[in-house]
Amino acid sequence: MSKNTNNNATSITTEQAINVVLEAEKNAQHAVEKCQVEAERLLQQAHQKAQRIKERTDNRIAHIHRRCHRFVADEVKRLEKEERERAKQQQSEEVDLERVTTMVERISKLLTEDV
Repeated sequence: MSKNTNNNATSITTEQAINVVLEAEKNAQHAVEKCQVEAERLLQQAHQKAQRIKERTDNRIAHIHRRCHRFVADEVKRLEKEERERAKQQQSEEVDLERVTTMVERISKLLTEDV
């Protein structure tokens, strides 16, 4: 009978060992699932952070584009104004040249008629 008792004790020990292994496997599976959930949460946070960074970057780029467009528009207006003033000045100089020519002709006529 002592052999039977020994077998029984061994069986219980084996059964207990199997239960320990099964419990450890169950705990390991639970830990893996918990890690997967945590990894998914971290990944979601990373995606959200990346989205916020992208939105801020897009806003900054849009702001820079608006500033550049405004600068270019102001510069074009300034250059157009300069061109109009230059053209007006050139036209004014041409008119003055015509007036001078006319005056010279009149003076020549006056001087030649008296002689």
